[in-house]
Order: sequence, then structure tokens, then C-alpha cells
Amino acid sequence: MKKILAGSLALAVVLGVGCFGGKPDRVIGPPYNPSAAADKAIAEFDKNSDGKIAGDELDACPSLKNSLSSIDTNGDGGLDKAEISARIQAYIDAEVGLCTPNINLVVKKGKSSVPLKSGNVTLIPEAFMADVLKEAKGTIQDGYCSPSSEGNMENLPGMSYGFYKIQIENADPKIGSAPLGIEISELNPIVKETGGTYKVEIPNK
Repeated sequence: MKKILAGSLALAVVLGVGCFGGKPDRVIGPPYNPSAAADKAIAEFDKNSDGKIAGDELDACPSLKNSLSSIDTNGDGGLDKAEISARIQAYIDAEVGLCTPNINLVVKKGKSSVPLKSGNVTLIPEAFMADVLKEAKGTIQDGYCSPSSEGNMENLPGMSYGFYKIQIENADPKIGSAPLGIEISELNPIVKETGGTYKVEIPNK
């Protein structure tokens, strides 16, 4: 996964673009607000009002659930405001804005899985981050895609760290309608396991 390192400026992230020859030295990234985003996440998914997103509540937000093991710092099996806020603050601290994620999409068939041969992928920001993130789109080729957002400064490729829903159209083979989600960040535990690749397992239709 290629990354563009950054420094901070006011409420935005200022990104160095050293890996793109001939491009400007700096671009502006998302104005993350960790506390506000965490408040919105809790309000949306904490259905029993116990102050955390846990159990069946996590099923409604796969992007959070799939990164639970590394966000849940107190080990209680749920995500509270402080933990979600800390994760988003980590995006700012990492000083990484645009990245080009390498996503491997596979369809589960029993105990095995097969690559999703083709399809169109849209990563849609979760509602609690929709005010700072943009959609990213990509085309699947033999199980892999690298989504990118439109409207980046100087039309640079890539997308920003954050939590996204996954929408797949024209999939081959056909897939079911189970909700899918992903955290785009080097902090994603799957990325750490694979050495840089995001792996998304899709339930068989």
C-alpha cells in the first residue's frame, strides 16, 4: 500500500507528495474530528445505550467489527467513545493522508474461498465519517482492486484513512447481500497480518 506522509495544518492534514514526480509538494487531506466522529458512531450503533458498540451491534458496522481486536484497547469486547476517538486520532498522528490500498476480495465457499474475478467496488464512508471522507471506486481484476477517490488535489490517485462500507456491483461470481465494511489504515489488523494487503471475505450467495 503506497502512502503519502503528512504534517498537520489547522484542522486539515497537509500531505507530502514525494512519491509522485512532477506533482505539488503538499495537498490538503481530511479535517478529522475524532471526538465528533466517535459521538456519531455511538449514537448510530449503540442500540442499548450502554456507552459502547458490542455484540450484535457490531454486526451493523462491519468496518468497525473487522478491526475490533486492535481498537478495543480495554479488552471488553466492545468499542466505546474513547477507543473510537483514539483510533481516528491515530490517523492524524500517523500523518498519512492519501494511500492506494491493495484490496483482495474473495468469496467464501465452505472451508475454502475463491477470488472475486470481476466487479465494480465503491467504498462509501460510514455515516459517522461522511462529513470528512469521500467515496472511492475501483474495478476488480482477478480478486484485487485499488480504489481511488475523485477530486483529489492535482488528481492524485488514492483515498483517505477511515471506516467505509463496501458496495460491489456486477460481481463474478455472484455474491449475497450481507453488509461488508473495511477500515482503510495501516492499523487494520488484517493489513498487519498480510504485510500490506487488505483481505475481504465475502459470504457465498
